[in-house]
Amino acid sequence: MAKQKFSVLIGAVLAFTLVGGSVYVLFADDPQPVAIGTLHEFPEVSLEQIDGREKMKISGGGVKLVAFVSDECHTCHEAMDALITSEILNLDDFGIYYVWKDKPKSVPNSVQHEKIHNLILNERKLDNDTYGWSMTPRFYMLDAENKVIWDGLGFSDSIQVTMERKAEEA
Repeated sequence: MAKQKFSVLIGAVLAFTLVGGSVYVLFADDPQPVAIGTLHEFPEVSLEQIDGREKMKISGGGVKLVAFVSDECHTCHEAMDALITSEILNLDDFGIYYVWKDKPKSVPNSVQHEKIHNLILNERKLDNDTYGWSMTPRFYMLDAENKVIWDGLGFSDSIQVTMERKAEEA
């Protein structure tokens, strides 16, 4: 029963939007946005690649979409597939980082692209209370200076609606 209520709540979320430095969420049954928190600067963190031979940092180099995901998260793959295959994202303009809590059993075949990085989190470098896995996937969009420009729950429909709105506003 609790799982069903949770699903209904998530289904009611239409989009996250940015107004005056705060993150707002819109619900289907209420056109008024509800503030859920303020934006913050994303830390520059070291992440280990899956093969363990290289280290990368999420920093600089244009706009980045960072997805914190747990192992075998089907919703994560669906959300990423929706973004990658949509006309909203031009992968030449975005760096996409899949950040795994644990090494995945298999890297999804659907995300084979030079702009997409599959990384394993070095948990000592990141505050899991802030950027953790209480609900996955969790997406952050960062600007070139690593400031969060969008922070929202990562379900395909809400991400796509948000990206469409941002594209219209630009």
